[in-house]
Amino acid sequence: MSNKTRIIALLLTASLALSAAGCTDSSTRSGRDRDDDGNSSIGKNPTEQTEQTTASETQVTATTAEPTETTAASVDTGSDAYNYFVFMNYAYNYNSEHPGLEYGFERNYIDDHSEWTLVISDPDAGTSDVYIGCDDVFPELYETRDFISSNATDYDTFIQLPVMTEIGHCQSSGDVYEAPADGRYFGSILGATDDGTCILVALGEAIVLTEAEYNALEVGDIIPGHPTWNSDLDLVVTDITGSGSSREVEVCDGEMWFSHSYAENPTDYVLTEASDNPVYTQTYLYGLDLAEDCEVTDTYSFLAGDSAFAVDFEAGPLVNSVYWHYSREIDPYRSELIGVWYEMDGLAYPVVVEDGVVTAINIEWR
Repeated sequence: MSNKTRIIALLLTASLALSAAGCTDSSTRSGRDRDDDGNSSIGKNPTEQTEQTTASETQVTATTAEPTETTAASVDTGSDAYNYFVFMNYAYNYNSEHPGLEYGFERNYIDDHSEWTLVISDPDAGTSDVYIGCDDVFPELYETRDFISSNATDYDTFIQLPVMTEIGHCQSSGDVYEAPADGRYFGSILGATDDGTCILVALGEAIVLTEAEYNALEVGDIIPGHPTWNSDLDLVVTDITGSGSSREVEVCDGEMWFSHSYAENPTDYVLTEASDNPVYTQTYLYGLDLAEDCEVTDTYSFLAGDSAFAVDFEAGPLVNSVYWHYSREIDPYRSELIGVWYEMDGLAYPVVVEDGVVTAINIEWR
């Protein structure tokens, strides 16, 4: 099954579960909605404003696979899967009445477990509404706070997420499940299917200079490209010390610098920042298949320690990595399965895409 068919089937399953739970129920709930004038209204029942529909309508086409039959009883109330269904359905209906807002998930660590919230943001108003799951098919408004752009994206990108995950500030790429051009990318792994054959990643391109380009830099030069958070910050050379092999170029008053780390060509220079993280530009979301012989490496041995795990000879390279072992068996905050997807996290430095599939990925933790 292709990754796009997987997400469509999952959203259809969410639709059926919510419908069976009474998605169009007119019972009241706590909530904050905006009227056409942008004013907030506390405690309004959205069914009084618009007929509640289902998130699957954003994905269904004549060629989609038939969903597996399900009911609300098949998803435990309060589980990640249940809250995902509730949040996505709410986002679909909210967007139909309030287009142009930004959406995202946030993970909150509470004692020995974590909980997810839905954040709906209005950049123009400068506010973000935070919703929590509850024992109902509608989420509950928890708080309204000042707008924060992290973990926020446009609705069309958000509604394609197969799991609750923190995406950072990603730009819209249209179809999330369309692979980027062949190349070498940097970013984060955000999710994976339960068989490890597909991953959800946020990827951008590193800022790489040849040796000649690096040596030609002068104080005051602006380096093209925007950093990870896609701001309009100019990357300005603020100081240069040394010469020859000892030449050091400082960017943005020492917040960034160049090194050979992660350079495909050992003589190239890659712009890096704190903890030797490469600076990458124009971050987009992608759902990508892994090649059967994908080269998977990671730095999770120091977290997993001497913990042994059984090799599954029927599984692919991601499932047989230390990263997978730690994320799925050791991490106390490991996510629950949502459809066929797990939320995952890790720095993806780098991800190599060839012919539309991932042929190599290195996953790090810092």
